[in-house]
This record gives sequence, C-alpha cells and structure tokens, in this order.
Amino acid sequence: MSPEEARRQSHLKFGNAQQVRENLWQQNTITTIDTLWRELKYGVRTLGRTPGFATIAILVMALGIGGNIALFTVVRSVLLKPLPYRDADRSQR
Repeated sequence: MSPEEARRQSHLKFGNAQQVRENLWQQNTITTIDTLWRELKYGVRTLGRTPGFATIAILVMALGIGGNIALFTVVRSVLLKPLPYRDADRSQR
C-alpha cells in the first residue's frame, strides 16, 4: 500500500488527527476535578455579587450540618455504642 493510500485509509478509520488527539487528551485528564473547579469558581463569583444571600445560605448550611452532626452523635452514643458495663445486652429480671 502506498503512503498516500495508507494515510487515506487511516483517516477513514480513525478520523481527523486533531480530533483523535483531543479525544485522547480528554480521556487522560481528570475532567471531573476540572469541572468541579470551574463550578466552584462560578459559585463563588455568583455569591460574591449578592453578599446578603451568600451570608444567609452559608448560615443555613452551617446550621444544617451542625444539626446533623449533633443528631448522629446522640444516636451513636445512645443507640449504637454498647453500654459501659459487662453483659449489657443481657436483660435483668
């Protein structure tokens, strides 16, 4: 097969060389972290435009997270952690 015919066949089989390079780059990079970073920057810019809303949103998130931590701490210490004496699971009659 001549070099021109080989080039033509490879172009038909694989497509444009630049497109193949871009697809390989996209497969070999961590696009999730890149996307997350862009979304985070966009969110910070958006919240920076409305500081009152940003303050309330951050306060509500902090209260929600704190409430969840307190609730799960109580559930863990009362229901899931064994009682501090020997044979705690045995009932007394």
